Amino acid sequence: MAKRIKDPGLGKTSSPLAKRMVNKDGTFNVVHLNKSPRLREAYNYLLQISWYKLFLLVFLAYVVLNICFALIYFTIGIEQITTTTGSVFQDIVNAFFFSCQT
Repeated sequence: MAKRIKDPGLGKTSSPLAKRMVNKDGTFNVVHLNKSPRLREAYNYLLQISWYKLFLLVFLAYVVLNICFALIYFTIGIEQITTTTGSVFQDIVNAFFFSCQT
């Protein structure tokens, strides 16, 4: 196993075995171990993913949120929004489209 060096290499003298903290291409060479992901890192994640993944994530969030609101509208009572059709599926679809439009 390689010898661990605790010298960050920022002072006037550093260990000859210490590696760079910032690579020559500008990326960081520091790895955080046992670090839990945080909500404030979501912005950086959204900046780093491709446009395709970003649009897919936004679309999925939109659909899931509208399904949740459609279920709430259906639970409260669809009669206040539109006339009931007698079919549970059709009523949920009506509540979903109502959620999308409002």
